[in-house]
Amino acid sequence: MEQDTFNLNNHAMKQNTKSWWQSASVLQLPMMLFFGMLLTASTFSYAQTSTNNLPMARMTHDNSITIRSGLNETYQIHMGHFGFASTQEAVSYFQARDVNYINFTVVDVNTVLMQFDLTNPAVANWTIADWNQALATRAASAAPRSLNPISTGN
Repeated sequence: MEQDTFNLNNHAMKQNTKSWWQSASVLQLPMMLFFGMLLTASTFSYAQTSTNNLPMARMTHDNSITIRSGLNETYQIHMGHFGFASTQEAVSYFQARDVNYINFTVVDVNTVLMQFDLTNPAVANWTIADWNQALATRAASAAPRSLNPISTGN
């Protein structure tokens, strides 16, 4: 697409050789940026939603974890009541509780994901009761989480 333009300063005609593709790409840049931001936001939203839809397990201060329903590969555990000062403190706490078929992934100071290796031949036929027994045995061999004192502001 060629256009003729008239230069008022020297009264000369010059030809604009800019292609329609170059013009279109400049106009499409804001649209592409908007689409990229929308895609990033929707991906983040999906990641948050998929974590919230996981089945729950319960963990108490004495380290006992129980599965509430169904046998799944991943469970979410809320652990805000532990009062971890940092994510790294939570990571250290749960690394000591990993075994070859139960892994913990700390999401933040309030949430941990517990993953069962359901493909491990040693535990392939386990029921929920077997998993709860393994979790109870694991809790008994680990020191309980000490509670952080709550500041009264005095």
